Amino acid sequence: MAVTAMDALARTSRLINDQFFAGAAKDAEICDALPRLKVVVSANGANAETENGQQLITNLALLIARMGIRVELDFPDVPLLVGRPLLQHDDLVSALIEFGQDLVPGAGITTRQAGSSCLHFVIGDSPVPSTGKAVRISGDEWSLELTDAHEDTGHPWGGGLSFGAFAAAATGAAEALRAALTPLSELMRVPLRAQAHRLQVGIAITLDLRSTSLSFWRKRPR
Repeated sequence: MAVTAMDALARTSRLINDQFFAGAAKDAEICDALPRLKVVVSANGANAETENGQQLITNLALLIARMGIRVELDFPDVPLLVGRPLLQHDDLVSALIEFGQDLVPGAGITTRQAGSSCLHFVIGDSPVPSTGKAVRISGDEWSLELTDAHEDTGHPWGGGLSFGAFAAAATGAAEALRAALTPLSELMRVPLRAQAHRLQVGIAITLDLRSTSLSFWRKRPR
């Protein structure tokens, strides 16, 4: 029997409904709406061709796609440097697209397509898109930094230990969900009821795993 979006997103839809809509939405509507939303991940070759850049991109894309949100990749199909058992291709973009076909029906991972997105992730010091919400993800072996990509130039990802890249992927996935909530609400015509949660996207976040210190701060409006 073929897996449906409802099957793949059963737990996700219940959690989103409970935490962000106070149970007022229908789980089936959440499962139908999530794959209609998309997030873009962009990088230049200098970041996509590094071990930790690829660790970040891979884990970020898979975490977002598993939530049922479509991921579009905007970078060259560079050789895959770090082997993963479930990635069959030798090139990063091709491997992620193929793997994404088996996640959530109707969502998955593709190359960049036309149309607006909920959020645009910019990896390291890659160029920023001209318009729209964009979050830059920089870091190193032990730390991460998420900033407004229009205000910060970031710094490139390198090699070495991948603790910072793994943590950055998880942090970025949470930002992707926040960015998707308002358009999700609009698609379902159900108001958000999430007073206990931060919904604003673009608040700068820094984390140093060596000191386990997490910082949030609000930048002045431009």
